[in-house]
Amino acid sequence: MSSVSPAIANHRPVTRSNASLFIPFDEDSGDELMMNNHMGNLVEGPAPQLANSFPSIFESDGERLDKTQEVMDRNEKKQDPQQDKADQTSLSDIDIKAPGDNHSVNMDASSEFPQFSDGDVEINIRWTQSYQLHSNVLRSTSSAFARFLKPGYAADLSSKTIKQGIMTRYRLDLHYDTQRNDYNFRVVPLDKNGKSDKGNIISDIDNGRLGGGVFKDYDNLFRTLYGLDPKIDTSSMSSTITTCHNLVYIANKLGGIKSVARFVEIAFLDHGQSLYRSISADPVIWIDIGYKICSTTIFKEALIHLVGQWNTIPQEKKETLNKEVLDIVKRKLEEMNIKKQAIEIRILGHYPMSLPQSGTSSVPFRSAYAKNVFMWMVISLFRHFFAQAVIERRTRDADDGGAAFYRRLWEGGQAYLDRTALAQFHESLPVSSKAKTVFENHMNAYKAEVKSFVRDLISNNARLDVIKHPTTHLTCCVVDSDDYPWKKSDQQENNVSSNSMKPSGQIRKRQASDSEDSNTGKQRCMEKASSPPTHLLVDESDGAKDIESLASSTK
Repeated sequence: MSSVSPAIANHRPVTRSNASLFIPFDEDSGDELMMNNHMGNLVEGPAPQLANSFPSIFESDGERLDKTQEVMDRNEKKQDPQQDKADQTSLSDIDIKAPGDNHSVNMDASSEFPQFSDGDVEINIRWTQSYQLHSNVLRSTSSAFARFLKPGYAADLSSKTIKQGIMTRYRLDLHYDTQRNDYNFRVVPLDKNGKSDKGNIISDIDNGRLGGGVFKDYDNLFRTLYGLDPKIDTSSMSSTITTCHNLVYIANKLGGIKSVARFVEIAFLDHGQSLYRSISADPVIWIDIGYKICSTTIFKEALIHLVGQWNTIPQEKKETLNKEVLDIVKRKLEEMNIKKQAIEIRILGHYPMSLPQSGTSSVPFRSAYAKNVFMWMVISLFRHFFAQAVIERRTRDADDGGAAFYRRLWEGGQAYLDRTALAQFHESLPVSSKAKTVFENHMNAYKAEVKSFVRDLISNNARLDVIKHPTTHLTCCVVDSDDYPWKKSDQQENNVSSNSMKPSGQIRKRQASDSEDSNTGKQRCMEKASSPPTHLLVDESDGAKDIESLASSTK
């Protein structure tokens, strides 16, 4: 197992016991406030969104799927990865206006970043790394920044200061908390001249307490908030995992996961089969990543492998799954088990077409059945073989979910009940040499008919190339659009919105006919619509150990 990279070691994921962030200056007490949190409770409500004026960050599901499909198509054609990067879109000359602002900012993000001449927020990461950004952009793309940069915390600049071209009304300094071994933003109050009497408070960071990886991660975050491509190390699958994990962690902590999701997804998809092999090696971690960044491709791939490997995954790893994800996995497992059971019943009840069938003009004579005696012997031996496999738990109850058994049925021929097995059978029930040949031909014909029943079970619905990279588990799980938890959340929110637009008479009529349970469900939907989506919150239980495991599995 490879060692943890410096970027991980220097800013490990926050645990529930040490998670904290400094929140804006309290004017009444004059002190800085610090809030313990579980990361998911960091924000009180969803960040304002600029769906119409910020297209490169907030996209529709269709647009996002189109982009990810383009990346996957390029992987299939094995084009130059440098060309892939050139195809990614960046913000340029976009008019950005945050809700409640009475002015807009016209910018060329790619040329002015990170020092915008009209930026009103000074952010200091270290002595040699600072940013001059826009409060409306930060508020609109990060729920935490929306709290840090409330209008009430803005400095009331004098007219003289404004005439001098000084626009800074907010200042945020990154602070390292030695007790909590974590980094936090502190809001530094500014006077009418846009200056602070506290001086610089980021010396602890530059004193070597945090590695350079942290600063690169924050730079990547600010880039994505402006729709610019982050500098993700894609030299290997391991390095991409490390870089993207750090970016997702910081973005989630600051409530800006939606801004980084598309970039992270595309960075992963650029690795093609290397990504899918990594997902197959550890689907528990990858389904959590896909869940957090709302990636249909990664989530689906991980779900398929997770269902296929479920019987071999340790219980302690299963317990790390998000409850919403776990419910989906259990539902897919139940669906798969029902399908397997139905197929096994159909196989055991199969009679070949060569036998006399009902619907003939007359009842067949005994001789009609007698001449098929070898086929009846084949049916008897096959069912003996199948029943023994069920009892020995080699079918749907096997550790591999029956993968090896079903694949043998699909292969047919000498994959099972081969000539050696038939010879042993004939030792108990001897027949002539000619009869042995007839019996074997009947067995092969029966195997060919049974083969079609397991077609769905041996199909591959994953993107992993199972011809080049075969698996020991089934990859036939069918994932529908309803199986993505964030799409269900979006649908619930849309239902709430559509109900709020109905005439009051219709609403009262519907409420009168709804049951108490339905009203409770509607209330939950409305609560969910007014709070941060749970699928975007980081589960800190993973930690650096999981990322180390992921990184090592790719080598």
